[in-house]
Amino acid sequence: MIIDFHAHAYPDAVAPNALSHMGSLAHCSFYTDGTDYGLTSSMAKANIDYSVVLPVVTNPAKTKSINNISIEKNGRNGLIYLGGMHPDTENYQEEMDRLKAAGIKGFKIHPQYQNTPIDDIRYLRILEYAAKLGLFVVAHAGVEGAYPDRHLSDPEMIRNALRQVEGLTLIAAHMGGVQCWDRVTENLLDTGVYLDASCVLGRLKSASHRMIHKRIRLMRQEKFLALVHTFGADRILFGSDSPWTSQKESVKTFMKLPLSEEEKDRILYKNASQLLGL
Repeated sequence: MIIDFHAHAYPDAVAPNALSHMGSLAHCSFYTDGTDYGLTSSMAKANIDYSVVLPVVTNPAKTKSINNISIEKNGRNGLIYLGGMHPDTENYQEEMDRLKAAGIKGFKIHPQYQNTPIDDIRYLRILEYAAKLGLFVVAHAGVEGAYPDRHLSDPEMIRNALRQVEGLTLIAAHMGGVQCWDRVTENLLDTGVYLDASCVLGRLKSASHRMIHKRIRLMRQEKFLALVHTFGADRILFGSDSPWTSQKESVKTFMKLPLSEEEKDRILYKNASQLLGL
């Protein structure tokens, strides 16, 4: 079994504009059309059984409508939808209660797109309530290509947030911090966080101003393996960040790594199954 713990999909009507807008901000292209169908087609080619779909709420007024979509689509065609929360969401406790009652296991936050430090009090109150409800949280970690100068969820800031919130299950995306990997072990090893491997195993299709695509590797294999062995395979989750990287290539790259079968199984599906209650 393979579970991709970090993927994205958008409603058919908005997917083209969403990909165009986000791709232009981050100067990169995409591997699917951004729809549920595009994602499930990609999964079939990569032999992926489930993908966890992570919505990003950039407008707090849209939190409820975005979560309505997650609640409606959750569990269809191998897609496990999480919720999304914004630090300025009104009635955030009520919204999280609603996710919990609907069977949603957790939610995504994105400090860069939401322009708020992860250790800001507005996030801390959300994280505290998530811990109370037993919802896990997936957080973008490290640099974001669209906003390279916003350092709002570096490993040190994640550590500071977790220092103030007890009992939270947090997944720090992108192996704990895009372009901050040398500081991940020092700051996060003793916190109990999970790391997801999204957007580190595949390659981005980066476009120049002339729209000439270049395929850029994100993380050296030696660094990835060092983090796996330091944190332990039981704290790593396979992920792709589809549609921004290829699920098929991410799986292929992972399967070639010099890890034991048990380590691969834990990363590919066992850890995710426990978090998702599968």
